[in-house]
Amino acid sequence: MIHRRNLIMGGAAALAAGSLSSPADAKSARQIDVESQAALQTLFSTRPDARTISNRSLGVLIIPEIIKAGLILGGTYGEGKLIIGGQTNSYWSYAAASLGFQAGAQKASQALFFLNQTALNTFKNGDGIEVGADAEVTIIDQGAEVDVSKIQDTTPIVAYVFGQQGLLGGVSLQGGKYSRIAR
Repeated sequence: MIHRRNLIMGGAAALAAGSLSSPADAKSARQIDVESQAALQTLFSTRPDARTISNRSLGVLIIPEIIKAGLILGGTYGEGKLIIGGQTNSYWSYAAASLGFQAGAQKASQALFFLNQTALNTFKNGDGIEVGADAEVTIIDQGAEVDVSKIQDTTPIVAYVFGQQGLLGGVSLQGGKYSRIAR
């Protein structure tokens, strides 16, 4: 039985994916590499606690540009890379759809730091994760003060959303899906 909500969200996801990205717009591996490195440097220069968490992490997924746009029906999309041991492991996309009162567009960057091997393996050996359904993620808000010593080794993933620009309500990781892409 198809539920109305699932049908609406499926249609929203298809519309969002089609409107935000096309094969002709896909970024090259080189472009993702350059933008990812710049985004990490921005994060580390504005959030010293992020560098400390990075030093403790086993890997980081950096998505340098996530674009969210919507007018009632919204879509979010971005491409980035997973870095393990200082080297690019694989390339990933982040996509989400939303339905509700919204109008505008916003751009942001995102970094997910994997603090334990189970979380990293689950992410890279599967088809990514769906935040809120598949993984426990601690999200660090842009202006929040963080006592890094309070982030436990049992915390699987720490996420930063940073560099927000635009005129749309906050960027949320809830309900977004990460998928491996070929580059």
